[in-house]
Amino acid sequence: MNELVSFFHQTEGIECLTPEQTVACISCFMNDEEDWKTAKRAGISIPLAEQCRKDLWNAFLFRKQKLSHAL
Repeated sequence: MNELVSFFHQTEGIECLTPEQTVACISCFMNDEEDWKTAKRAGISIPLAEQCRKDLWNAFLFRKQKLSHAL
């Protein structure tokens, strides 16, 4: 978990959301919904929804990379 804290060092994106907005973004991300739908469901702007999607992709790719090196 500590690596994710240092992994997100932006002031815009997933780290600036409320817990409810984060859950909405993760749900939309997992359902492969478009950014405008994510923005609407989470009550955020479309550019912020785009950034959150990128942040989530980066987090999943980072974790996948860490796990692949552990094997």
